[in-house]
Amino acid sequence: MRLNVCPRIVGSSEAGANAAAALLRHGHFYKVAISSSGAHDQTLSNLWWSEQWLGYPAHEAPAENSNTIHAKKLPDHAKLMLIAGGMDHALNPASVMRFVQALDKCNKMYELVFIPDVGDECGSETYAPMRAEAFLKANLGS
Repeated sequence: MRLNVCPRIVGSSEAGANAAAALLRHGHFYKVAISSSGAHDQTLSNLWWSEQWLGYPAHEAPAENSNTIHAKKLPDHAKLMLIAGGMDHALNPASVMRFVQALDKCNKMYELVFIPDVGDECGSETYAPMRAEAFLKANLGS
């Protein structure tokens, strides 16, 4: 039985981290992901939030569920766009930068769109959707 491939996944905020995680953990199924304001490093999230979803006490769960730990699993065929706002008060932009650093160390390819003067809503600004649309067209066809 052949499994059909879902071409793309897009998410913002925690769903942004999940979009990237879909490529890291299910790269055989997903080909393209756009992650906007993703919480890629759970150790930077508010402890109460992590414990709510990952259990109490958190201990190693935030690290184990962080994309930074799994960056090496990004398939070579995968296309990943990361979007981050420099003024994000909901999800620390350092979380995206730590993921970028982990991807760099593993020599993984990705595209980064950093918008210095916007917050968590950076995916809804006019520039980010324009870049996301171009990214999808380039990697999935028109």
